Amino acid sequence: MRIAIHPKERQAIARYGEAAYPGRGYGLLLGRSGENGSHEVIELLPWEQSRTSQEHEMIPFTEEMLRQAEEMARQKGLEVIGFFQSNPDYPARPSIQHRRQALPRYSYVIVGVRKGRAHELTAWRLSDDRSAFHQIDIRLPDSGKA
Repeated sequence: MRIAIHPKERQAIARYGEAAYPGRGYGLLLGRSGENGSHEVIELLPWEQSRTSQEHEMIPFTEEMLRQAEEMARQKGLEVIGFFQSNPDYPARPSIQHRRQALPRYSYVIVGVRKGRAHELTAWRLSDDRSAFHQIDIRLPDSGKA
């Protein structure tokens, strides 16, 4: 599995995380699903920024918020393919709390922000049995599908 993210969107995720520091920045990844569960990010939908920095805090989306986002994505010919968030002063990896609340079909992109500067961008997918997150490759989009 992999996720294709254009450098412009990678930079936007990093900037959003830096702007939220010392809190967390969140958002949705809109795009398309491809073969073998791959994803291609077409658009970012930034969400609220949390000004508190609770270690291992999960992305704060309700089912209603997700339904609204899915409808908006459908209107654009896209789908919600995942989430992004910043981890202030913590590595760019999911926590145990993430695993409890995440869903296997989505990609999770995390930017580590240390002392206000983005330093690492990683992507993850939860296994179908919800036992663990697995890091997935981030690549550049090509002219074909993700």
